[in-house]
Amino acid sequence: MGGVPTVMATQHPDSAKKYVPVQEEVDEALEAFLNGYRERLHCDEYKVDYEGKLTPYHQVSQIVLKAVESKLKPGRDIFVTPRMPSAREETAFRQIMSVMAAIEANYLTQNTLDSPAVIEIIHPMTKDVGELLGAKSRMNQAISLAKNELGAKLKPEDMSIIPLFESVSALLNIDRTVKAYVNKAGKPERLRVFIGRSDPAMMCGLVAAVLAAKIALSKLGLSSEDLNVPIYPILGVGSLPFRGHLTPENIENFLKEYSGIKTVTVQSALRYDYPKEKVKRLIRHLRAEIPKTQPTIFDEKDVESMVKMIQLATRSYRKHLAKLMDIIVRISKFIPNQRDRLSIDSDVKYGRTLNEHKPYLLPRVIKTTAAFYTIGLPPEFLGVGAFLEKLTSKQLQFLREHYLGLTSDLKKAGKFLNFKVASKFIGSHVSRLLEKDVEKTKRILKLEIEPDENYTTFLLLLEPYLAALLKGPNSSVAEGSRKLIIHLGLLRKSLG
Repeated sequence: MGGVPTVMATQHPDSAKKYVPVQEEVDEALEAFLNGYRERLHCDEYKVDYEGKLTPYHQVSQIVLKAVESKLKPGRDIFVTPRMPSAREETAFRQIMSVMAAIEANYLTQNTLDSPAVIEIIHPMTKDVGELLGAKSRMNQAISLAKNELGAKLKPEDMSIIPLFESVSALLNIDRTVKAYVNKAGKPERLRVFIGRSDPAMMCGLVAAVLAAKIALSKLGLSSEDLNVPIYPILGVGSLPFRGHLTPENIENFLKEYSGIKTVTVQSALRYDYPKEKVKRLIRHLRAEIPKTQPTIFDEKDVESMVKMIQLATRSYRKHLAKLMDIIVRISKFIPNQRDRLSIDSDVKYGRTLNEHKPYLLPRVIKTTAAFYTIGLPPEFLGVGAFLEKLTSKQLQFLREHYLGLTSDLKKAGKFLNFKVASKFIGSHVSRLLEKDVEKTKRILKLEIEPDENYTTFLLLLEPYLAALLKGPNSSVAEGSRKLIIHLGLLRKSLG
């Protein structure tokens, strides 16, 4: 088994600058691996995504074979890591097909490489150990089939599952799930565990998502000791504060905030919407510093206090979100698709449900985030003031000590805040409520917000286009709207 990769390039559709069709993703992967390879300024992992995405099943093999042609060693010095679909949210059939795609890549290179090319597969939206065991069983059966029918040299122990946790509740119980999986599936040589940062923010808000991720890192550190198994956390983040705030300007704050991670995603917005030289310097810094970081271990009392804050913050966030969901769902339909994803209206529905008792199918997180920003309402601020108002001075100090970048995250998001435009879409009553909440945030945190005047100009230009589209389809208005939405994304260096 090879080393632990540090920088994972992904196929997220969050770039404002670049639409990447599936036909170009093989070359994209090779570019991620080879650009700066000699200077160690390259991405050493590429995630092939089958979750809710129209990815050809043979894409893994194409990338692996081209990598081998380029004298790279997949599974050793670079890593091609697929993300399978969820059997619960999509189908077990699609999950099995994505596993077979990874097995095919190993089969096609078994006489060229001295070890498997694809050694891990990501399991998304993990909620319990049963899902992981089911996915592992399907993978093992597929390996046996390939061995018996095709003469594949692969063994079940050659490939492993990376559990991806994408909800606050799953993150808070991450240690139980990981321990149960290791105890039932067998003790691995190593275990990589993926912490999602975006979906928890969409479902529970910025504060809850950050605190949950930090608790998860702490619990994984303790679990590694208890199980006597090396655990290497992966953190999935985007460029905007709501989705993790990994940018060239925020790199030092980011590394302090999420100390203990061993791999981080560098998504499309960061790779394409920022100057290439800045991205190379960022990758150099990540590769040098991430392996040195150690998780902050919280005691039970601190975790209990953080969980209470998560509950308070979630309630405040959802109270505000409920007032906005109708318009955000409508606006999200105008956000351009920057990758070839499955439609939320297709037979394989793939949104996110806000409330299990009262189902409300949300768009994917990138479109949701983009929709909020597109009407001048960064989602980072939702419910924060109401939450902060409930804290004592001691609790506020505790929050600041455990969410180090709270002020800087909100300050960055504040550049794109504009209630004059937002009120046109959410109504004057809701706008006043949210504006009062932001004022509470500014007062309690002593936060100064400086709006980006250029961004404001384009928000005002976009507003009549969106207003017209909401009344009914219009192709010329839609094209003008699309161009302005993209331009706003370019200004904030991320679509969503």
